[in-house]
Amino acid sequence: MNNETSRIKKAEDLFSSYKTQYAEDGYVIIRDLLDSQTLSELQSHIEWLNRKYPDRKEVEDHELVKNDPFWLSIAGYPPFLDVAE
Repeated sequence: MNNETSRIKKAEDLFSSYKTQYAEDGYVIIRDLLDSQTLSELQSHIEWLNRKYPDRKEVEDHELVKNDPFWLSIAGYPPFLDVAE
């Protein structure tokens, strides 16, 4: 088995385990999906939203997310798209 075939097989096995976990638990935890820079940007943005909208209990409210260019850019983050495919 060549390296590419081996890599594809590992990915298929991993995604299969995600599907199984989702079916059993209703959620999936994908460790190390976000690199440290992206994770830091997400944390900073959430902190900024908390400061900007201090009276909101949940700053991740639908209206805030759908109108926020940052969240829209995160939706196209390649590792997220890989998982979604």
